[in-house]
Amino acid sequence: MYRTRQYRISNNHILYDYCRDICRASAILYNRANFILRQYSSAVDSMALFKPLFPNQMMVYRLVRDSLLGTKYLGDSKWLSYNALDHMLKVTRDKACDTMSRKLENLCIR
Repeated sequence: MYRTRQYRISNNHILYDYCRDICRASAILYNRANFILRQYSSAVDSMALFKPLFPNQMMVYRLVRDSLLGTKYLGDSKWLSYNALDHMLKVTRDKACDTMSRKLENLCIR
């Protein structure tokens, strides 16, 4: 059983714009991370079977290998760990990660 809380914020509430922006940034970051995980995993599977990679798979595979090469985060598994994904997004200064970080920093400063 999941326990969740739901708050409804009206359009004229002072925090409405901020909540809308942070939710949108969170969804974009989640989708970006999910895309990277899936493309990397399928690229590793395809390479193990000696199949050619699709352009998206090749792009993500190279991005992961280039940004994680020489770090403790690059392992033999086809799945990236949370720490590896976090490190990669921060090192590459991914737009989705930067947007979310800036929004959270603004929240802490206020």
